[in-house]
Amino acid sequence: MVVRTNPGVVIPRNTGWSMLFKEPDAEFQVSAFTRYEPTNDAEVPRALHLVVDLAAASLDDAVSEALGNTGGLTTMMAFVGNSHVDSPELHVAYDVTGDDAEHEYVQTYRPPVDELPQLGAHLDLTLFEAVHDRLLASKHSTRLGMALVQYNEALRSLRPAGDVTAAGHLFMAVEALVDVVKKREMQATGFTSDEELAAHYGIDTTEMYKARNEITGHLRRTVIFHGDDKTHRALKKASDGFEHGFLPIVEVRKSAEGGHLPAAFHHVRRTICELLDLPADLVEHLAGIRACSELRSRDRSFPLQEGAGCGRPVA
Repeated sequence: MVVRTNPGVVIPRNTGWSMLFKEPDAEFQVSAFTRYEPTNDAEVPRALHLVVDLAAASLDDAVSEALGNTGGLTTMMAFVGNSHVDSPELHVAYDVTGDDAEHEYVQTYRPPVDELPQLGAHLDLTLFEAVHDRLLASKHSTRLGMALVQYNEALRSLRPAGDVTAAGHLFMAVEALVDVVKKREMQATGFTSDEELAAHYGIDTTEMYKARNEITGHLRRTVIFHGDDKTHRALKKASDGFEHGFLPIVEVRKSAEGGHLPAAFHHVRRTICELLDLPADLVEHLAGIRACSELRSRDRSFPLQEGAGCGRPVA
């Protein structure tokens, strides 16, 4: 079957990506490519297509499995390109089993694409495969996958007046990561309890429920935000104020704006790369890819440069 999504990431023309996945009770093949459309003297990248071959009890089951399996892949692609990618949608599915002359199939209508090229990032397939392999090998893959989903949703909100929702999703990514950071810190220090870790950080352990909150805050500030207290405070205030409704939206927006959001994206992105245990050169490469979006911050904090992001210059 074929599923497709927006060209948030663009695979180079005449190339593609393919992999055979083997699981304990299933096996499936996924291939990905970008469809290019000739226009005058150029070729415009359109939808990102993924072709899935798998076995299932019914066509409906096959469609559900295909959408579930490709959703994780496009989320990883979005992170690598630093450009939002929508969840894949079914284009066509058909049954190829048996020797009958007729086979069951389903095809869904998709509105025609806009004639204007859409914003997208060139996907480095080498980087994507590195992230894919490290995520699958990580014992923290579930939490890291949750962080990638929230990061992709934050990228979706990078548009005029989208700072509040971007900050909220980005802080949810932080909350998914802090559990991984804590486990790694305890492994590195050899501590086996929250009491030991709190004492190590100089936190009062008289009331452990408070101490645990302080441990979480300490790890967010020092590890995930790399000691950038100002950005951590601003993002937490915006997220908490919006989620719990104790701040007026004007105050929430003030906390999300002011140059804090680009810094927050950079910290979270770098932390994910570090937690994936990627080689140092790949961490630097991935961390240096700027967000590819329609956001134009006042301080030009999201330059869109050739070879680093979507390849479109800042207007």
